[in-house]
Amino acid sequence: MDKLKIMVDYQKGGINYFNGCVENRGAFVYVSPCTHSNGVEGCFINGDTHTMGVKFFIKPMGRNNAKQIEKIAAVVMPLAERIAVLYDARNYAAIHELIKGAVSPVI
Repeated sequence: MDKLKIMVDYQKGGINYFNGCVENRGAFVYVSPCTHSNGVEGCFINGDTHTMGVKFFIKPMGRNNAKQIEKIAAVVMPLAERIAVLYDARNYAAIHELIKGAVSPVI
């Protein structure tokens, strides 16, 4: 793993055809390890949670609201170093609590 990619985005929700689960509609934070080689960024799509990454449901949203996503990202991105330490320790529940605690006053 060269670096940890952290992204805040909207997900439409519905049935996930890869695992058969129904997923929420709203704002999510995605945390995934990435590698860089010859100017190309690659993320893993197969393996365990630590090699593929995790996603955390943050807020239900009826539709994509770019301003709300930007507000959440502005709070989450400064936590990148703390998230990386927790990710390396495989403490995914603590990452979720850290993000939810930081974002709660904003949403």
